[in-house]
This record gives sequence, C-alpha cells and structure tokens, in this order.
Amino acid sequence: MEIAYQHYSKLDSYLYRKFSYQSEFTGFGFSARRWDNNPSPAYTVSYSTDGGDNWTTATDIGSNGVLDNSAFGNSSDWKMFFQRIDTLLTGLEANKFIVKFSATTGERIMVDNFTYEITTEAPDSTTYTGTGNWANGSNWSNGMPGENTNVTIEGFVTVDDIYTCNNFTIAPTGRVTIPETVNQQKGGLWIKGDFLIRSDATGAGSFIGIYDQNLNWNYEVQGTTTVERYISGASYAWHLISSPVSNQAIAGDWIPTSTGYDFYAWNEPTQTWLNQKVSANNITHFIPCKGYLVAYEETGATKTFTGTLNDGAQTLGLTVSGATSYYGSNLAGNPYPSSIDWKGNNNAIDKSKLVGYNASEGVKHYIWNDASGNYGVYSDANAGDAGTNGANRYIAPMQGFFVSAASNGSFLINDSARVHSSQAWLKSGNNYEFRLCVNAPQGYGSDELLLEFGHNVSVGSAEKWFSFVPTAPSIYSPIEDKNSLSDTSAYKTKH
Repeated sequence: MEIAYQHYSKLDSYLYRKFSYQSEFTGFGFSARRWDNNPSPAYTVSYSTDGGDNWTTATDIGSNGVLDNSAFGNSSDWKMFFQRIDTLLTGLEANKFIVKFSATTGERIMVDNFTYEITTEAPDSTTYTGTGNWANGSNWSNGMPGENTNVTIEGFVTVDDIYTCNNFTIAPTGRVTIPETVNQQKGGLWIKGDFLIRSDATGAGSFIGIYDQNLNWNYEVQGTTTVERYISGASYAWHLISSPVSNQAIAGDWIPTSTGYDFYAWNEPTQTWLNQKVSANNITHFIPCKGYLVAYEETGATKTFTGTLNDGAQTLGLTVSGATSYYGSNLAGNPYPSSIDWKGNNNAIDKSKLVGYNASEGVKHYIWNDASGNYGVYSDANAGDAGTNGANRYIAPMQGFFVSAASNGSFLINDSARVHSSQAWLKSGNNYEFRLCVNAPQGYGSDELLLEFGHNVSVGSAEKWFSFVPTAPSIYSPIEDKNSLSDTSAYKTKH
C-alpha cells in the first residue's frame, strides 16, 4: 500500500497515517529522508492499535523510535524503516491502527511509501457472533476469515465489502445481509465451497442476498447450497411449507419410505387437497411461491432443500372458481430464505388481486397452527404486528400461508419484502389490543379472538377459518353476517 507523497514539519507534528486493511498485522514500514542538506530533525514514531487511545513507541525504527540525524546516517538520502509487531494483531478493525510522527525540533522530514505486513495464513475456521459488519474483527472467534476458511455465522452480519471464504454456514441464530450494491459495484461474497442454512428447534438461519447467473449478483456459490427445515411438533403434526430454492424435487427425505408421511397440494377450483401419493396429481417438484401441507410420522425430523436460492420477483397464479365457502382461497408460500413483511411498502407484495385490497378491512394471510389446532390470521390493517394463533406481520422462511383472491390473476412478492425476523414463534402486542383466548382440556387445541381499538373507521375484520380438527375449540365474533376472529374497531366493540 502506498500513500501520496507528503512531508512533515513541526506544524504537522500530529499528522496520522491510518491503515484500513482488516486483517492480522505483523508490522509496518515507510521511506523517509531529511528535508534540508544539514538539518537536525527529531521525530518520535509511535503507533496505536485502538484508534489513538493508547500509543506504543516504534523502537525498531531509527534511534529507539526517533528519526534523527543518527537514524538517517547523517544523510539526506531516502531510507527505508520498518517496525515489527511481536504480538499478532488478530482481527484488527478498520481505522484502528494509526502511525504517528511527533516532532520535537523544527526541521522537516519527508515520508512516503507506507507498507504493511500481514500474516499469509488465515484460520481454518472461524465463527461470527454479535451484530455488525463483516470487517468487525472482534466479532470473529478465530480471526478474520480468508479464502480457504470455513465460516459460521451465529450473529447478525452485514457483508460490507467483497470477501471470499470456503464453506459458509448460517446457524439457526444467524442473520446475513449482503446489500445489493457493495462499494458501488456488484459483488460481495464468493463462497468457494458449500453454503448451508441450518434449522433446528430454536429457529432457522436467515439470508438476504441476490444471485443472478448474468453476473448481476452480490454472492456466488461454487459448491452446493442447502437449506434445512426442522419439522416441529408431535408425530403427524400438520405444517404448511414452501421451498426457498428454484427446482426442489419432492423426493428423498420429503417422501420417506421407512416411516409414514402425508404430502398435499391445495386445489382451489375443486376446494380439495390433492395427494402427492396419487401419481395422476403430478406433484413432483416444489413450485416457488406455492405452499404445501405436510405431516411426518417421524418427530424432530430435519428436511433439506438443495439448489439455487430464489430471489427477485416470485409469482403465484390465483384462481377464484371454487363453489364452497372457501372459494378464492389459494395456498401461497414464502419463496425466500428469509422472512417477508406482510405490512411493508406497497410495492413489496402485490396484493391487488386479494380480498381487502385498498379497503379498511385490510388484506389477510392465514397460517395453520397445529399446536392450537386452528388457523391464525394477520391483517395488514392491524395496528400492531401480532395476529391470532401465532400469525404475524412477518411470514417466516419456508412458511406456507393462505390468501383469499378477489379475482383471477397473479400474486407477486418482490425482494424488497425480505426482512430478518424470528416470526415463527414470536408474538408482539400493542397498546390498542385486547385478546380473548380459549384452551380446550387434554391438549385438544386452542383459539384466539383479537380486538383492536383506535382505528379511524369501525369497518374491518378477518373472517374466521374453521379448523379441520373436530375437537379444536372455536371463538369468533359475528360481524355483519360474517364470523370474525379479529376486529378492528374505532368506536365500539363487538360481542
């Protein structure tokens, strides 16, 4: 590394040269010379590793850290100086390493050609914890990673520059964001090995990044990309799921041969569940943005998606042709390896073909909660972030959900809807809600009714979807010939 040609005088006695390379420093050097033919300079050289809070004299340079006539050999020729750092500076943060020249006499010197020495070996593996940028060296357990390092992310990290690593793993607690533009250019993270997003009983890792084979990308994977999906609950607990990859086959551990399973796709025109085990139904691959209903005999199983992660606009075709009370109900799915925000900016999710669009009642999504034996619902007209039975404004990665279509057309989700959230098990309230809960004995299920106050209008509610579990309780409020399980009220409550 070089800097522009500069000279230092007594007036410049606290000019600093800051190194911004995020790595493991072992030394630094520079060229210097006297300014005049017969001067008597005396500059003390010191360095700081914490941004200037503490200083160490560079005793390897000149006369025990002093640039004087003796250090220059009583010559005005250029001379190279180098300071070795015995203690390896592992994970040094940007702009924390500073070199200072402090003048004690009036004669000037010239300094040029700053260089640094770093270790050539990066750790075999290292783990990121805490929250911050990739360049925050103190967040890495074993030092900053190199191109052959296996990386694990357990915290919240933003990839703030262009980096390379070997295998890349996001733990269930991990959140990774790669901005669309890094340093005013495309690029960000090059994964030479495999990419794994893990999931367990505590949650699932989350990733926001864009991949495009036309080089419009901010990450690239040379190996295999795998996303885990932990299946919680009792044996044969029902779950609505969706795929975060583009062409996942419904095969292997998705349809096990040694243990029982059920796998269904929803058909809105006939208002029926289509069984994957019936070959005529042709359910062979996950379709991005489409949800599915699954149940497994095995408990605590972890299923895997493998392939290219979905990004960009994802679309589901909507139909309104069923003849029952659930006509227009379409089973969608979060197509990304991160949560999506149902209540975010209007361009993030195109809800124009859904019931409640541009209406005070809001647009709803429904999620099956097997623990309660009921559907949960959230409306974007809700004042808070919580819905009923665990539904939330944030739809978790790999989560299937129902929407009610008002007309045939398309339901579209854009990248801008993507957020990090622990939604699947999170409930957050607000100051304007009142929640009624009913719990059946002996684990037969539960249900909730959400009342909200303070809205500008008294119209609006989410229609009750009744459980397909006959023993599950139901609680709802009759409103204008509808059975509602949430009510957004301006002036009065409904009973």
